[in-house]
Order: sequence, then structure tokens, then C-alpha cells
Amino acid sequence: METIHGREDLYNHPDIVLSRAHYSMAIGVAMNAWGKEVWQDRQPANPQKAWLVDPTNYIKRRQWPTAFISELVGRILARHPKLVEIKKNVLDKKARSKLPLADSITQPLLKLVGQTKQPIISFHIEVGNILAKETKKTIVQAVTDPHVREQYTDFADRKNMFFAVFDDQTRERFLEITALRGKNIDPSHVVVTGPFVDPRVNEAAKNKTSTEWKNRPLRIMLTTGGLGTNKSELNQALDVLLDRLANQIPSNNGKNKQNKQNNQKDDSVRPIQILYYAGTNPDHASLVTKQAKKHQVIISPVAEESAQLRLIYADDIVLANELLIKHGFPWADLVLAKPSGDMAYDAAAAGCALLLLESWGEWEDNIAGIFSGLGIARQAEIDQLDKQLDFITGDNLEATDKKQIPWLETAIEKALNLPPEYRDGAANILKLADQARS
Repeated sequence: METIHGREDLYNHPDIVLSRAHYSMAIGVAMNAWGKEVWQDRQPANPQKAWLVDPTNYIKRRQWPTAFISELVGRILARHPKLVEIKKNVLDKKARSKLPLADSITQPLLKLVGQTKQPIISFHIEVGNILAKETKKTIVQAVTDPHVREQYTDFADRKNMFFAVFDDQTRERFLEITALRGKNIDPSHVVVTGPFVDPRVNEAAKNKTSTEWKNRPLRIMLTTGGLGTNKSELNQALDVLLDRLANQIPSNNGKNKQNKQNNQKDDSVRPIQILYYAGTNPDHASLVTKQAKKHQVIISPVAEESAQLRLIYADDIVLANELLIKHGFPWADLVLAKPSGDMAYDAAAAGCALLLLESWGEWEDNIAGIFSGLGIARQAEIDQLDKQLDFITGDNLEATDKKQIPWLETAIEKALNLPPEYRDGAANILKLADQARS
């Protein structure tokens, strides 16, 4: 973060941000506030316009184990799908506010905002609730998904609380929950903004077309979540894709033919390129390394965008997210991701089609339904991924049927023409903050 503010990053100190979603949405709103001079012209960020902080970076040394425990619990759940029901029924519904991390961040958070006179935009339910309970600051709470957890409404009747929600249906549900809980809330404090997309992600779509993938290798990006979810699915998908890649003809627009260990490569298979986003998860990075070795494919530096296989992995989410925005979204045609409230929003806004991995909860089921309904996403068939790729690209069609428009083309076209309500949330929540100030 030092470099964004024009300072030299002198310390190797990984920031603690347990979720890409909470960070990527917050930095997206901050980038929108700072303006093009920061994200396009690379000027230092103006702290008078916005300041981005994470309270977990300010907890006392003796309380640090609570952050570690919270992260460890999340990573364990992410790697054991059979435990997801525990997450749904215990952590999400009963114990979120009782996690040890909540107590640890309270005092640092209150000290951090003590002199703040401007509205505070919160991207985590617990941060917003602590501030609402302990202060009279003006709080704009982002409801990050088309889903309303009851905890969002704990302090919804406070006059200093405002809420930015995904769509009209989410707003209606929010107002219903507050009514059921007997809270007298001002409906004007609940405003539809849409998802909070980084303006740099929106820019990524501007140089794309829906048909360019037909004349070069198909660019496929595989992504995990902040805690390393969907590892088994991604491992299986990568195995299939690397097998396809290892046996394809090296492409200068598909014209060069070579043999590999005296075995003729297959010129009937559409050539692909792969980028794997591992985030801050070392086991996912190791997964890619092992699979690359198995298939004898070289992992190239992330900046080599013409390479067959690349990996995004970093010690901290700040760098991982910057690499994803710079080398991932502007490059990809197709993204394999769970329907999360960051990756799905961003992939669609960047003009990518989506193959959806298994969701991690009801809120992600809602996201899957929305983007599938828009024609941008469909469920990934991991067990038959090779055949699914042939289907969505139209490669399974007979020559006489080639005039039929393949799903991938229409999905990208719809993503490139994504309605403003799915792109402009970062600007809209800033407008809400201005309204709340007055």
C-alpha cells in the first residue's frame, strides 16, 4: 500500500487481509475516489480524497494469535468441502460476531477512526457493527452480495447507519428483515448501488471483442478464493487443461507443427493458454508446480502474456490483486471461478465469460443465478471439461453448423455490454457517502 501513496515500500511485512473480496472492493472504491491520476497516470494517491485501512493490521502483538486462528479456521474449511455445512450453520449464522478476531480489532479500529469527521465506508459486516455500536460516526455499510445476513441489520435503526445493497431484490429483503426484527429504519438509508468494481477492471473490457479468441489461443484463467477454496475442482480442471496444452501444436496462429517425444501433437484441438490465480495460498501455487512438472509444461513469468502457462501467487493480497488486475482480467477470455462476490463481479465487468465452480453458500448461489441469467456464466462441468470447452467454443459442431454462434461468443458479448448497474457500484457508494455526509 505504501507505493500507492507514493512512498517507498521499505518493509517486507505482508498485510493481513483474509478475503480478496473485502480488499478488492475497498481498493476499487478508493481508486474511484482517487481518480485516473492514480490508476491510469500512476500519480500518488491523495489521502484527502480517500484512505484505505484494514484494522487487523493494527492489533496488538499479544492478540496476533487470534488473527492467525481465524485465518486457520477459514483455510481448513476451504479445503474440506464436507465441513462447509459447519461454516453455513455455525460461523455464518451464529458465531461471526463471536470470533476472537472481533474483540482484537475493536480498540485499534476505534483509535484509528477517533478523529475522523468524514463518512466511513465499511466492507465488512463486523467493522460496520463495531463502529455503529461504539461511535456516532456516519457509517456506510456495503452489503457485498445479493444476500442479507441478519447481522447486517443489528444496528440498522441507528440514524448514522446507511447501507449500499446489490439490487432492488436485496433492498427489499433487507427492509423485510429489519421489519421482522422490529427495527424502525429509514428506507432512504438503504440504497441500491450495484457491486463494487474497481475502475481498472472496467477498463480491461474496453480493448476486447467477442470474437478475437477465434484467431488465437483461447485464454483461460483459473481462480481460487482468498482462503483457497475449490482446490479439488481446480486441480482436476488444471490436469485436464495441461494435458490438452501439452499435446497441442505450438501456435503462431496454429501454423507451426512439432513433435513431442516422437508423438504427433493434435492439430484438431483448439490451442489454449492458462493463467492460474493462487492468491496468497502456497498450496495452490504448489499444485500448479506439480501439475506443470507432470505434464512437462513450463511456468513462465506472469508478465509474459503470450506464454502457455503462468501463475499469480504472492505473499500478500495487495500484490496478488494488483497482478490479477494488470495481467489477468485484461487478458482472459474465460474464467473458472466460484460465484463469489468479487471474482464473478470482476470477471463479468472485465468482459470475460464464466464457468462456475461449486459455490460456498446461499449468497454465492444467488450470484450464480444472476450472472447465469445474464447469459455470462454457466456451471463448469469439471468431469467433462474437455467436451464442455468444445461445446462452448462451437468446436463440436459439424462444418455445416459452423454458422451457429457459440455460447462463448455470446457470453463475452453480453459481458462487454454489461448494464451499468453491474459496473458502477464503486462510484455509486461514494455518492451515497456524500449524501450521508449532508
